[in-house]
Formats: sequence, structure tokens, C-alpha cells
Amino acid sequence: MAIAPTTAPERIRISPRPIGQGESTRTFSIEDVIRALVQRIIMIFFIWFVFIGLTAGGTYYLWKYHPRYRAEAHLLVESPNPNMPFKLGESENVSPNVLAQFQATQALLATSTEVVDKALLDASEKNTGRYKQTPDDERRQQLKQDIPDAAIGGTNVMAIRMETRSRNDPHIIANALAAAYLAQANETARSEFRQELEEYKHEEQRTLDNLENKAKDIEEYVSRMAPGVATGSNPN
Repeated sequence: MAIAPTTAPERIRISPRPIGQGESTRTFSIEDVIRALVQRIIMIFFIWFVFIGLTAGGTYYLWKYHPRYRAEAHLLVESPNPNMPFKLGESENVSPNVLAQFQATQALLATSTEVVDKALLDASEKNTGRYKQTPDDERRQQLKQDIPDAAIGGTNVMAIRMETRSRNDPHIIANALAAAYLAQANETARSEFRQELEEYKHEEQRTLDNLENKAKDIEEYVSRMAPGVATGSNPN
């Protein structure tokens, strides 16, 4: 059983304080702040050096044991309007905006599904290690993913790039893609020429039909004229 103090010197006055509010037992000095900053700076430098070491080690490992070889095929894009035979030797001024738009379109065509399918049919492409090691149903998608943007800003050149782990494959694949692009571009151009030629033929046929109808109208008109009027002679 607790015994309460009865004399005045034994009584201890306790000042009330809010619940949950603790008392400060220590204050930080300047030395403590400097020590904490130094510890954090050392930790930051340690993490930074570890990161650099891991990056350098990983780069060396990939370069040593998993190298990647790169090849490029450069294609010159001159004008969206090909020269017709009767315009050979004549220069044509093309708006920079039109040319830039045409180059962007050709860059998309160079990495399109049609071009990739043509490249995969190339005999030299089929002999590459990449082709043989990739499953049949993954070749198209894998090749499309590995082709970067072909456009080179500020120039009239497209670059079809390819990277592989075998030094014997990248130039073969890049050349196959370039040949497939040229074939597709020529096919598209021939299609446009054929369409334009068909329009000219239809226009020519309409003109001939109009001339034939006019000739029939003239013959019918002359047949209804009085004798001698058409030739300008006097029947009397």
C-alpha cells in the first residue's frame, strides 16, 4: 500500500503537461549537423562509385561476351515527283515541306510490313544465323522491332540500320531491306504511272468518241442539205 507524504518537505509539486508531448532530452550542435552531412555525402559517393562500377563491368561483359555488330544501307531521296522521259536534264524545284513529308513517308515505307516480308524472302537473308535461329511466326515482328527510324534529319538520305550479334549478318540484312524497299518503291511508282496512263487512255478515248460523234453530226447535217449546197455549186 502506498503511503502519501505528510510533511511539507516531502511534498513534490508536479506541473501538468499535455498528453503525447515529450520533453527534449538533447539538442543538436553544429558538429552533429556537420557529421550527419559528411556521412550522407560519403554514402552518396559510395553508391555513385558502385553504380559506375556495375555499369562499366556490365558494358565490358556485353562487349566481351555478347558483342553487337552494326551495318547501314544509305538511300538517297531526291524528289517526290520522278522525272518523266521528256523532262530529263531539267531541274525541278520542290518545296522543303513537301520534300520533308515525302522523306518521312519513305522512311515509314522502308520499315513497313510489305518491305519486311520482301526482305525475308531474300535468299541471302535466309542464310543468316538470325533467320535460322528465329521461329517462323516471330521473324516478321522481330525484324520490324529491330529496325530503327530510317530518316536522317536535315538530309536527303535514309539509313536502314541493323544490329546483330553475328558479324556476318547485319550487312546482309540491311542490304536485303534496302533492296526490298527499292522494289516496293518501284512497284508503287509503276502503279501510279499505270493509273495515270489509264486516265490518259480514258481521256483519249473520250476525245475520239467526241470527234466521232461530231463527224456523224456533220454527215447527218450535210445529208439533210439541198443538193449542191454542201459543195457550193448551183444546181440550175
